[in-house]
Amino acid sequence: MVWFALVAYFSKMRRRKAKIRAWGSFIIFVLSIAAISHFQNADAVAEGFKSTSDRMAAKNAGFTDSFSWRSEQLRRDRELIQQAEENETARRIQESEAAKRQQQKDEELAKAEAAEEEEREKKAAEQKLKEDEVAKAEAALAEEAVRAKEAACLADPQCAFDELSIQISVDCRLAIEKLPKWDFEWTDSWTEPKFLPAGWAKKDQKTLLLMGQALKLQNGFGAWKRVSYFCAYNLVSRKVVDVVINQ
Repeated sequence: MVWFALVAYFSKMRRRKAKIRAWGSFIIFVLSIAAISHFQNADAVAEGFKSTSDRMAAKNAGFTDSFSWRSEQLRRDRELIQQAEENETARRIQESEAAKRQQQKDEELAKAEAAEEEEREKKAAEQKLKEDEVAKAEAALAEEAVRAKEAACLADPQCAFDELSIQISVDCRLAIEKLPKWDFEWTDSWTEPKFLPAGWAKKDQKTLLLMGQALKLQNGFGAWKRVSYFCAYNLVSRKVVDVVINQ
């Protein structure tokens, strides 16, 4: 039992020493790599490069000295800057041209809309003018028809009397009532009106002659007598020109 315990103990110790040696070897390796890298980087800096990787990039590009490599990098940087500026300038030009095209389109659209609106207003004005002309023509025709109807009516004694019967009857009645010396009495009714058209007194002057028999006059003795009467009425001046009572 003791033997096995000793063997296990020494085996454990050997494994531990092996692990320590392995870790030590790894640390030494890492430190060696770091030292080599440091010294190589120092050599690259001493040669004028930024670092070992910078020197490697120069070598891959075909440059062996740092000055030429630095000049090449500056040239490349200037080209990149110039390209970027050119790209920016081209972008601004494109944006400016696009803005101009859009503005031109907007102006053309606005002009087209204005032209359409002007055309609509023009057509509306023309349509209104036509409608006004039609309305004026219709009004003129209607007025002419009324005048023609009035003229035709005034050419007919019965029609002329029917149109102005109330005014004619009142004016002729008042004119006749001024003639009697004594009392008088109207006897008109629906079947026997005061006045009836009898024709033209003076046709060229449009003077209508009216007659009637619906009047009684009293003489100086108090007796009543039925009489006939006439009234000449001018249709132009709308006035009574003469009245006569046949006693």
